[in-house]
Amino acid sequence: MEEKRKFNRWYLKEGEDSSLTLFQYGEKIKVLDISAGGVKLLSPQPLEVGKTVTGRLNLIPGNLPFFIKEIGPYFIKGKVTRAEETDKGWKIALTFEKVSAIPLA
Repeated sequence: MEEKRKFNRWYLKEGEDSSLTLFQYGEKIKVLDISAGGVKLLSPQPLEVGKTVTGRLNLIPGNLPFFIKEIGPYFIKGKVTRAEETDKGWKIALTFEKVSAIPLA
């Protein structure tokens, strides 16, 4: 099967506590993996496929120097492309439409 991904994916390791806070819901959602094109999340609640959401993305990789606590925040706008229920919650695929270092208008 041919790989369809356009971007390399960064899979988070244990201790890398990166999260996305969606402004529509006000809660932090765990980031499972991320690329330049989107993010996979683990959410306690489902998100509607096709819905556009906005939020604040904080990246906290485990291998940063001690004086750097996190990368970002980044402000994102994206579309929910997949929602799959698992025994740990909902795996949500979000495709980025816009990523900015300043809040989106």
